[in-house]
Amino acid sequence: AALKMLGANSMEEITCLKLDSLIKNKSEKETITDILKEQGHIENYEITVLTLDNIERYLLTSLVLSSEQIDATLIDITERKLAEKEIQLKNEQLYQSNAEKDKFFSIIAHDLRSPFNSFLGLTHIMAEEIQNMTLDQLQKIAVSLSKSANNVNNLLDNLLNWSRSKRNLIPFEPEYHFVKNFLNHCSDACIELAKNKDISIEFDFPSNLKAYADRYMLETALRNIVSNAVKFSTA
Repeated sequence: AALKMLGANSMEEITCLKLDSLIKNKSEKETITDILKEQGHIENYEITVLTLDNIERYLLTSLVLSSEQIDATLIDITERKLAEKEIQLKNEQLYQSNAEKDKFFSIIAHDLRSPFNSFLGLTHIMAEEIQNMTLDQLQKIAVSLSKSANNVNNLLDNLLNWSRSKRNLIPFEPEYHFVKNFLNHCSDACIELAKNKDISIEFDFPSNLKAYADRYMLETALRNIVSNAVKFSTA
């Protein structure tokens, strides 16, 4: 058991071995030395060692300091420690997964609010005023409803793609994109809300402005900027 625990080939190697030469962390050596000097003994102290065959192991040691030597007992707890680390890793991954889900739901709520508000506003107008509307007015509202529905559909597609990317189901592919190619499309999602607030959406930036980014992430970021600009602005 000692040969296996310490990575030795013979008992002679162990006989000549100093335990502190195996302890991996300098701070652990200093702590053990300080406790032995103060108390004369240590019970059930966990140490990390690098064995003679260069393998990291975790040992539970009890030490007693006598006038001539230090008597030590060692218990190999490597399997237990590795199992604990595996559990800790799984817990961290679970926490990260839950955080990503919360973030995803938050983005869904944020991104879908504007187009749904526009959609609901138009349906409310139709429900209240349809008897007084002309065919031309109804046609305009129908076109706006169609645009709102398409915007919602596009948003859902983008959100699903974002979700897939976070689960590493699609690659992260940054490229250079002209920002102007995204902004008009991003503004479509909240154009009806802007109309209801008598706000015009205008962009002022160089026409050749480029961004090095993944297209889905860039579109999501720009859409949120435009949506917040409309949401927190007044005519």
